[in-house]
Amino acid sequence: MKLDPVQIGLIILNILILFAILKKLLFKPVTEFMEKRANSIKEMFETAQSSKEQAENLKAELKQQLDKAVEEAEKIINEAKARAEKQYEEILNKAKADAKAIVEKAQKEIEVDRKSMMDEMKAQIAGIALAAATKVIQKNMDTETNKKLVDQFINEVGAA
Repeated sequence: MKLDPVQIGLIILNILILFAILKKLLFKPVTEFMEKRANSIKEMFETAQSSKEQAENLKAELKQQLDKAVEEAEKIINEAKARAEKQYEEILNKAKADAKAIVEKAQKEIEVDRKSMMDEMKAQIAGIALAAATKVIQKNMDTETNKKLVDQFINEVGAA
């Protein structure tokens, strides 16, 4: 079988027509599909990249807000501790002052009571001494020694 140049030409022509038809019907839609798919993948990648950047930015912002909140909480706690300590000191100082005032008042009352009791005892002793002196004097009115003893006793009781 010999190949005829006309047949070779027809085969080449058929191949070119087939190529043109396949190009028009098959290659072009497949190429367009592939380009669309590549563009779709590219867009999805860009969207994912953008989402990742937004997530990282949001994460950084939230971390910053959290750090700020922690710092503010520590500041509030420290201020509350300082106020509590100050109030504690004020209450303690007031309690000490009140206790001191109560002790001083009690000491003054004790001193007044002691002085009052001493005055009362002096008066009673003086009364007893006077009664005793009166009896002694009545018995020994002339005795100068008895008078001195009574005066000395009254003076001693008055000094105590």
